Amino acid sequence: MGTSIVILTHNKLNYTKLCIDSIRQYTKDEDYEIIIVDNNSTDETREWLAANEDLRVILNNENMGFPKGCNQGIEISNKENDILLLNNDVIVTENWLSNLRKCLYSDDKIGAVGPVTNSASYGQSIPVNHASIGEIHKFSSAFNKSNKDLWEKRIKLIGFCFLIKREVIDKVGLLDERFFPGNFEDDDYSMRIVKEGYNLVLCRDTFIHHYGGVSFNRDSKFYEIINKNNLEFINKWKFSFIDLVIHEEYLKFIAPNTTCSILEIGCGCGATGVRIKNEMNQCKYYGVELNKWAEEIASKSIDIINHEEFKDKNMEFDYIFITSLERIKTQENLIQNLKYVLKNNTKVIVNIDFNNDDKDLINGLNYIKELMVSHNFHMVYDEKEFLGEIIVNRIAVFYDLNRYSKIENIIYKEENIDINREIIFKLRRVEFDIDKEESSEVILEYISKGHVSLDVLMDLLSKNIINTTKVLNSIYESSKSTKNYLLGLILLGKSYDIDKNNVDTNILISKMLSEEGYKSLALRHIYDYKDKNEEVLKTISIIERDM
Repeated sequence: MGTSIVILTHNKLNYTKLCIDSIRQYTKDEDYEIIIVDNNSTDETREWLAANEDLRVILNNENMGFPKGCNQGIEISNKENDILLLNNDVIVTENWLSNLRKCLYSDDKIGAVGPVTNSASYGQSIPVNHASIGEIHKFSSAFNKSNKDLWEKRIKLIGFCFLIKREVIDKVGLLDERFFPGNFEDDDYSMRIVKEGYNLVLCRDTFIHHYGGVSFNRDSKFYEIINKNNLEFINKWKFSFIDLVIHEEYLKFIAPNTTCSILEIGCGCGATGVRIKNEMNQCKYYGVELNKWAEEIASKSIDIINHEEFKDKNMEFDYIFITSLERIKTQENLIQNLKYVLKNNTKVIVNIDFNNDDKDLINGLNYIKELMVSHNFHMVYDEKEFLGEIIVNRIAVFYDLNRYSKIENIIYKEENIDINREIIFKLRRVEFDIDKEESSEVILEYISKGHVSLDVLMDLLSKNIINTTKVLNSIYESSKSTKNYLLGLILLGKSYDIDKNNVDTNILISKMLSEEGYKSLALRHIYDYKDKNEEVLKTISIIERDM
């Protein structure tokens, strides 16, 4: 049995040449065929393809999109071959296909596999810095050593290089062409494979280079397509890509090299559980999920239990992750039932998220506080360490301004009229973009040294500045590279309090969360923003790409 490599092209001939040349050079020991489906290129791609007799070529007279083009290639492929969907903007490397196939056939339950790269979302990239093609191959020659200890089970694989068993194609079918012209077809196909009972595996022993973003121009139309296909995905599966998010932040709470039992409430499709089981296979992982469609996918990979049966299960957990506040709200007895599965030292980690009417984290935090206290939980949170029966993600309580205002070295003094005039002058310079970085730093210094309080600053803003959110956001951005970053965060929070619908503020909050490593939380926040202009959609795409 060989491999049919299906590649779509639409212009960008130079990338296609690099891709095919690398296949020819680094796939000599494998039985394979290359099928090219050209989606109406207008450069010299079609002529070049026709001149290469070792390629099987389909020439479309219009752009049929990625899913349809892939299906065309699959339909003419050797029916005995496995299918490898490959972007034309990749350079394959030594042992790439043999490594992938070795993993694919190591277990009957494995349905599809993919490699790591330099540019891909969903944690499928690794940090590399290649200045030339020669460096790519030098790195890969040392890196691409088959090692089963580096095979990682996944809920989803990114489709830039997607090797699928023929029997899976026969059972699952072709790609869903509703995701025209592309994006979310790999999410959909991953779900279909998992639902059929097969495993997906990320091969961290195999690297190929991916230029990324060549096939799609990232203009406003691109983001419209992302939105459209996201809605198509939700309509089809009854859950969203949020339910596929891997909450990497949970890993830091679990003691290394420990045997433990973990419960995740609001586990979505089980992606976090799969990730933690890969990292700590000695741990037992259970999930509670109230969305029955997501639960069906999760049940293929982790143990699903019903919280109403906690009392009868005779189970105890070392860690309880509460991922979905929205779903808890509809099942308040769920928290009540936790008492049946607690140990003396059980840690409950709550991820306050943004869903529906719960966009203000203060409301979310207050809700969870009241809920947990009413069930005899004691909340303790600290910037440096996490202690107590309940532990709250520090970014999740960002909007709890009282907490961030507890800065020991700030002693508010009686306000000075001359200083107030100076601050008004600096605020106006920030508003009109005149030396705004320098002016912002002066304002932050006045606050940090106790010459003016936050309350006075806000009063001066309200009486003297027209665009207060712009000024607060600018001061926050200037604080990022200074010792007063914490103050900047407070001011960003106050900006959000003033106008929760301000697009620039919401983008800054999402970027801050993403930079802090809380990408799923960042995505939830910006994704729930109602008026998605081009900048919002661009922010969504950047965060998704980096996940």
